[in-house]
Amino acid sequence: MADETNKFSRSSFQKCVKGLLNQYGLGFDKLKSAQENLLFNYLSGHDCIGVLPTNYGKSIIFHLIPGVYKLFHPDANPIVFVITPINALIQDQIQRCAEIGITGLHLCQENMEAVKLGNFDILFSSPECLLEEKFRHVLLMLSPRVIGIVIDEVHVVVKWGLPSTQKQAFRKMYAEVGNLRAIFNKPFLCLTATANKKTTKKIVNMLQLKNYKIERLSPEKPNVKISVNKVKITSDFEEIISYLKPLLEDFDRHGHCEKAIIYCSSIKLCGDIFMLFDRKYRNGTVGIFHGDTPKPLKLRVMEEFSKDQGGKCFFIVATSALGMGVNIKHIRHIIHAGLPSDVEAYIQEIGRAGRDGQSSNAILFYRPCDISHCNDNDLERIIKNKENECRRMSLLKCFNEIPDAGSALDLHECCDVCEKFCVCEKCTDVPEVEIPQPEPLQKVRSASEMEKKVVLDCLDQLHLAEKDVNLIMENVDFIKTESNILSLGIEEPLSVFVNQIFVEVFYCDNEANDASEEDDNIDLLSLNQPYTPLNDYELDSDDDIFWQDLFG
Repeated sequence: MADETNKFSRSSFQKCVKGLLNQYGLGFDKLKSAQENLLFNYLSGHDCIGVLPTNYGKSIIFHLIPGVYKLFHPDANPIVFVITPINALIQDQIQRCAEIGITGLHLCQENMEAVKLGNFDILFSSPECLLEEKFRHVLLMLSPRVIGIVIDEVHVVVKWGLPSTQKQAFRKMYAEVGNLRAIFNKPFLCLTATANKKTTKKIVNMLQLKNYKIERLSPEKPNVKISVNKVKITSDFEEIISYLKPLLEDFDRHGHCEKAIIYCSSIKLCGDIFMLFDRKYRNGTVGIFHGDTPKPLKLRVMEEFSKDQGGKCFFIVATSALGMGVNIKHIRHIIHAGLPSDVEAYIQEIGRAGRDGQSSNAILFYRPCDISHCNDNDLERIIKNKENECRRMSLLKCFNEIPDAGSALDLHECCDVCEKFCVCEKCTDVPEVEIPQPEPLQKVRSASEMEKKVVLDCLDQLHLAEKDVNLIMENVDFIKTESNILSLGIEEPLSVFVNQIFVEVFYCDNEANDASEEDDNIDLLSLNQPYTPLNDYELDSDDDIFWQDLFG
C-alpha cells in the first residue's frame, strides 16, 4: 500500500477527506489533527498507534479508510478488517457504518455466505474468529482486497492476551493477533484510550510493529471532578447510597434525575450494592450489568439507560463488563465501590462521565482491605496520596502527562484535594483554608518495662517498618485510642491491629476507646480472615500460635 498511496499529497488527501465527511453528513468537514495524521500515515503504509482520549472520535478514522482509498484508486474495491473485543461493540459499529452510508459485516458462522460474497467495506471480527482455521480459506479469498487491519481497544492485547501473576490469560488469542501480518502483510492501525508507555511498548512487541507512527494525547477530562473517599474496614459501601441520596430525592419528586454508573470489583459486590437500594428503585430505575447478566436483560438495561429522555433506568450497578463502547453522553456520575483492576481501567471507566462536556463527577469509595489486594502500584499511590497531591496531576503522571494550566475552571471542580484550597465565590464560606492540627497526645499511663516488652514483641509480629515501631514505642504512654495511632501516621488496617494490642495489654486504660461499636466487636485474628493474603502483613502459622498464646 505504501508505494501506491505515496502518489497523493497532504493537500489532496485533505480535500478527499473533506468531501467524504460532507457526504457522510457528520456535521463537520475537517478531522482533528491526531485523526488526520493517523489516517494519512496509515494510508501511506505505516503501522500506526493512536492513544486518544474517550469520546475523541477514534472510529471515524477507520470508517474513512475504504472511502479515501477508493478516491485515489477508483478501480479498487478495498476491505478493512477491524478486530473488536466484544459483540456489543461490533453491532454498534455496524449500525454507525450504516448511518454514514458504508457497509459493515460481522464475521461469524451465521454470516459465512455474506462474507464469501464480499459486499462490504469493513469486516468486524473478534480475534478468535479472524484466526480460526474454519474461516481461513474465506479470508484468503478476500486477501487481494484487504488494505489494512485495525485493532480497536488495542490495550486488551496486553490485558487479556497475557497471563497475569494470579491467573491464565483471559483471551489468549489476543496474543496471536500479530500473526495476521504473516497472512496478509498489511499495516496495523492500533487504537485505544488507555495505554501508558509501558503498555504501549508491550503492544509494539506483541504486534511486531515496525517504523510505526504514534499519536498520543492526554487522557485528561477537565470537566470530570475526581474524588476518593476512604470508608471503614467494616463498610458495606452504604456510603454510596448516601452520596446518591440527592439524586434519588430528585427522582422521587420529578420521575427523573442525573444518571450514574456504580462500578464494582466483583459480581457478588454488584448484587450486594444493588440490594442496598430501596425495593421501589429495584424495578428498573436501578439496573444491573455484569458477565452473568442474561443478554435480554443487558439489552433492556442499556436501551433504557441510553435514552436522553423518557428512559426508565437512571442507575446501573456494573462490573468492568460495562466499559468499552459505552458512548452515552449524559452520564453525570461514575462511582467505584472498591478499586478497579489498574490505573488504565480506572481512566477508561471514569471516561464514561461527561461526554457532552458538562460538569460531572467520578468518586471512588474504598476500604483499607481493598488496598491490600491492589496489584497496581500507580493506582495505590493515587488512592493513598501520601503527598496530598492533586489527584488529577497524580493520575496523569501515570501517562507521562501534565494537566493543562487552568484546565479546571476552579479548584473545587478539579478534585477533592484541590477543593480544600479553593477560594472562588462559590467557596466563600471558607475564605481561608486552615489545616487542622492534631491535638497533642496526653499521657495516660506509665507502662512498666515488662508491658513495653510485650507491646514490642506484638508489634514485631505485624512486620511494621522500623520507624513506625520506634514511633509507637516512643508514645507508648500516650496512646489511648485508635485516633492517637492514626495521628502518628499508622494507617488502617495496621492502626486497627496496633490498637487491639494496646486494648489487650492495657485493657483497663483503654475502656474509653473511640472506635465505633462495630470496630469494638472485631478481634485481631478475625479481622485477618476475610482478607488473605494481606501482602506484607499476613501472619504465618507460627505467628497465629503466638497471638493465641498471648491473648487466649
